[in-house]
Amino acid sequence: MHTITDPNKAEVDKKAAELRAFKLLAPLIIDVILDSIQQPREPEPDILCECSRAGALAFELVALDAKADRQQHSVWDNTKDYWAQALAQRSPEQQNELRRRFADMHIVLSFNDTVSERDRSKDLTALQSLILSGRRDLNGDVINELIQIQAREGKPIRSLTSAGLYHGAADGPHITSMIGTSWSFPQTDLIKRKLSSKSYKPDRPLELMAYGIYSDPDGHVNSLNQIKEVVNSCFPNPLFSRVAIFDVGSRRLLWRSE
Repeated sequence: MHTITDPNKAEVDKKAAELRAFKLLAPLIIDVILDSIQQPREPEPDILCECSRAGALAFELVALDAKADRQQHSVWDNTKDYWAQALAQRSPEQQNELRRRFADMHIVLSFNDTVSERDRSKDLTALQSLILSGRRDLNGDVINELIQIQAREGKPIRSLTSAGLYHGAADGPHITSMIGTSWSFPQTDLIKRKLSSKSYKPDRPLELMAYGIYSDPDGHVNSLNQIKEVVNSCFPNPLFSRVAIFDVGSRRLLWRSE
């Protein structure tokens, strides 16, 4: 039996993923006006937007994760479902309070790959309880604190290896999850392909945003330098003015060309 893939759904999913990435990463480099963001059809760039100081800009987006990493994580990345299940077990008051607390939050989770789905759900319930504790200073990796609290209660953390809570995201919560496996090298050929394309017809300055979702572009020895070399080999460029490299997991700008 052959599975039929709906090309329209695939395109909708792609645009939704690009919009999430742009809203998460763009504030690191520009003062984007969120209400101005547009996602036009090809051959227009992926994103058109207005900025408070820079004016009208256009962006192409590309994820640098290897196909093997994406396939692996498509199997494992049911975290949002586990999160929703844990949330559904709480009272309406607690659900509302949690939604309020992580409305601007980017949650970055790392799991080991040897535990059950039940353990993951339990650990996410514990993380929600920590967020509900009333602490106002929860920011960054809270895994050590979470482990200590759960150990005192006789409910050890079994699946989480890191749990980062980061404020400042638009339309949160955004949840990024990873598993404890080795990463593939960033796909630098995707950057070269984007920068070499002649199909874009922007009426404003065009930049490329390249990012790793599941693997850090700076996670291998010399990997970021190799990305820079590929970018620099494509400049000067007739269409693109700059390139920015990001790591989604840590919400970091790794490098931006001059």
